[in-house]
Amino acid sequence: MEGFKDEPEKKNLERLRNGIRGSDAAVVETGSSPEKERLLDIIKDPAHHSREELLEAKFANYSGEAYGDNQWQKSTGGWSTPKEQTQYGSLREAHPEFAQLSLDAGCMTHLPEFMEMLGKGEIKSADFQGARNELKEKLGYKTLYRGTMLSDEELQSLKETGLMSPLSQQIKDAEDPKGQFEAQALSASIHDAIERHFHGENNNTPYVSVSAHEDVAVAVGRHFGKKGDGRKFYLLKLKMPVIDIISYKEHGVKTPYKLREMIQRNPDYSLAVSVDGKEGLHRWDEDVESYVFWKIDPEDIEEITQPEAKESTWNNRKTASL
Repeated sequence: MEGFKDEPEKKNLERLRNGIRGSDAAVVETGSSPEKERLLDIIKDPAHHSREELLEAKFANYSGEAYGDNQWQKSTGGWSTPKEQTQYGSLREAHPEFAQLSLDAGCMTHLPEFMEMLGKGEIKSADFQGARNELKEKLGYKTLYRGTMLSDEELQSLKETGLMSPLSQQIKDAEDPKGQFEAQALSASIHDAIERHFHGENNNTPYVSVSAHEDVAVAVGRHFGKKGDGRKFYLLKLKMPVIDIISYKEHGVKTPYKLREMIQRNPDYSLAVSVDGKEGLHRWDEDVESYVFWKIDPEDIEEITQPEAKESTWNNRKTASL
């Protein structure tokens, strides 16, 4: 009818979220038919598409305003404390042209740096993708590690296609891959999804854990890596764009509840690991554990080694011999 626009399709994604809190309102499609096909091609073949390709498809297919307003707080306080605008609230109010960036959790992790660049006039691009590239260049790269158990076949696959998150591995064979992607990578609360990942309760997590500490990566990989079937332990040395690293921030992804409680009780609360008798004590921060969305690309992997570790402990729990 003349004068009326097509309303966005109403989503019903709760069943596919598998118990993770979330909101269907976070998912509003904006893409054309070719853009939707492109997204589907990428999520059905994650091995041959990069993390950046998926991010670009998210930008092209979904509303950043809808996603951001359902994931990130515009203000804090109320009732007994003064109401204050958050970094996200400031972005939405002062720079609505950059709202699509809310779809990128890595960019949102580094929102204060982005807002500082805007305030100094260092962001020259008027479009959100150009602005993101400027932030990416400013933030640079960081060395990270990931320990993992791999069979010979899995090692060869990793070299060719990268390290997949559980969701990226499972979704390609799903009955409704697009619906599952929207449910678990968009409508699901990122705070709840990462909290469950932290506790090992999110079997379809779209995130890969990484650490800036080599000994943490070795201890965690040996302890939690999938064993058997001829798998051997490998350590990946990564060179990751900082903009792609997601970590706990007051303005972004919330620290898991139990971890937050322990840090509140003891600000020096630390993770204890040891590798062949050499002990390490690391305060819980973004260097101990951060996250990468979807996959680690082959280009991110700087080196693959087989440490000759014979014994290790994680949080004073001894890892069984491999």
